[in-house]
Amino acid sequence: MIWGAFCRTLRSNLVFVPTKVNMDSALYVKNIMEPHLVPFWHECCEKYGWVGVVEDGAPGHKGFANQYRRLNEMEQIRWPAQSPDLNLIKALWMDMEAELAETWGRVGDIPTLETVLNTVWHNGIPAERLENLLDSIPQRLQAVIDAGGGPTPY
Repeated sequence: MIWGAFCRTLRSNLVFVPTKVNMDSALYVKNIMEPHLVPFWHECCEKYGWVGVVEDGAPGHKGFANQYRRLNEMEQIRWPAQSPDLNLIKALWMDMEAELAETWGRVGDIPTLETVLNTVWHNGIPAERLENLLDSIPQRLQAVIDAGGGPTPY
């Protein structure tokens, strides 16, 4: 599993979670929120003003994570579970997958894969792509409404 975040043109560092780790809310707070998400959120707030945090409905984003968000006064934007049409980070993961396949091909070991993914994350995705994704939210929402909650072209 890989965790990453972006806000307009800022992007977090990627966090690689070892295989077979069950990311419950306590581990999510300890390994993702405290060392990565909260500092990134502060950086975003300093640059853009107050920003909300969007997370999907993964189990790790509940429980202790809710308490930790309240403790840090982080506003969470409620987001429907299983909503790939609206999930912008999923679009970035698909971009990274395409770039990885096109430029790097098959990578044979985890350390090299992590290096390559960091390269793609920081250098292979233009800032304009991040902004275009954010600007696409109204159209994405309308497409989901028009589809009655069904699949969309996104």
